[in-house]
Amino acid sequence: MEKEKTLQKTTIHGMLWSFMDTAGTQVIQLIVHLILARLLTPKDFGIVGMVTIFIALSSVFVDGGLTNGLIREKESTQEDYSTIFYFNLSMAIILYILLFASAEYISVFFEQPQLVNIIKVIGLILIINAFGLIQKTILTKNINFRTQMKINVFSSILSGVIAIVCAISGWGVWSLVVRTMAMQFIQASLLCISNRWFPSLVFSISSFKRLFQFGWKLLLSNLITQLYGNLYSFIIGKSFSATTLGYYSNAVKFSDTAAYSLSVSVEKVSFPVLSSIQDDTARLKRGYKKIIKNAAYLSFPIMLGLAAIAEPFYELFSVKHGFLPFHIFNCFV
Repeated sequence: MEKEKTLQKTTIHGMLWSFMDTAGTQVIQLIVHLILARLLTPKDFGIVGMVTIFIALSSVFVDGGLTNGLIREKESTQEDYSTIFYFNLSMAIILYILLFASAEYISVFFEQPQLVNIIKVIGLILIINAFGLIQKTILTKNINFRTQMKINVFSSILSGVIAIVCAISGWGVWSLVVRTMAMQFIQASLLCISNRWFPSLVFSISSFKRLFQFGWKLLLSNLITQLYGNLYSFIIGKSFSATTLGYYSNAVKFSDTAAYSLSVSVEKVSFPVLSSIQDDTARLKRGYKKIIKNAAYLSFPIMLGLAAIAEPFYELFSVKHGFLPFHIFNCFV
């Protein structure tokens, strides 16, 4: 009974910090996005949206589902962490080289000459993120979402300010590139400083095989999710224009903000918590039911509240205010 109370307390605290992290970051990014939307053109957002398709797919392979495999392990060793770190870094370098080499072909495909240099620069975030993946994994495994919240909120604010200054200075689409690069660099740097984990000079084949047996399923699942999630952006970017894709990207970002904050918060906390009791089937079932109930208690009132303010919210950002065309934004609700 005492263990269950401790687990429940840990879960609630973790979920609160995780929700504050995700919701706070989303709100800050939303505010920055609104400001940038008035300083930049929809075409700028569309061009970055084209690049995001390939970055998202590449990130799936960099992670490979192996960090979740580490979280699932009851006791992960230094050898396990080091092995996955070198795998993440190696995959990031390989995929960046592939993106660099294919930048011109992607540019020709979308008929956007600017994409060549943008892909070569923004692709570096794959390597930058690789340095922070294990650091974030360790914090998540220890259910330390408070530190992650501070890092994510700070990086969102600082990168947003940098992007706004760049946009005011006339950098155009490069303001969005700088924002993405700055955010990922600040996050990775602070994760390394806060967690202070360093890899050992070891790569264990047995550790990799063990973790990959679990991770490949998540790799496949995440790949399908990213392919489906970016399919519309791919088709719109090719068949229409960068401006149309910019409208679409902005619309999706606004419509997904609330649901994303809730789902990610629950997912980030529930996985490490439930993994810690995976050998106790009865406790695992009870813990899962409690997490679902708590998530429902949070999500239902928030979604109902959003439904109640839907019309004035849409009017606020409709075409007469110079941001999103009403008919496009309305399609995703």
